[in-house]
Amino acid sequence: MSKKIRFESIVFHFLTEVKRVAENCRSNTEYNNWKKFIDSLKFENVSKDLIKVSWGYPEINETVIDVSKAVLCFRGDNQEFIQKQRLFGMGKEKDAIKIENEKLFKQLVINVSELAKLK
Repeated sequence: MSKKIRFESIVFHFLTEVKRVAENCRSNTEYNNWKKFIDSLKFENVSKDLIKVSWGYPEINETVIDVSKAVLCFRGDNQEFIQKQRLFGMGKEKDAIKIENEKLFKQLVINVSELAKLK
């Protein structure tokens, strides 16, 4: 996987998880704070496994997150591969890779949000 595609995948997974957390806010004020935080996020590729995350709300700060445990584009899911999975009765079980990635990115979001003093 090219460095740029990996970076974009990681950003996508992070933003997906941070939006999921924001949707679980208990109040409009809390949700609006999360929305401002999300809108202020910026990402920079440091290396294959390190991404700099910076934000401007509620105060300017940044951190580097380690994404070395993220598994991306491992299975080669495309239409042809999905057809083969169905043919052999596969693809119905829980996706262990997806579950682990969701746990990883949820923890990364929690860590970053704590640094941003949102949680």
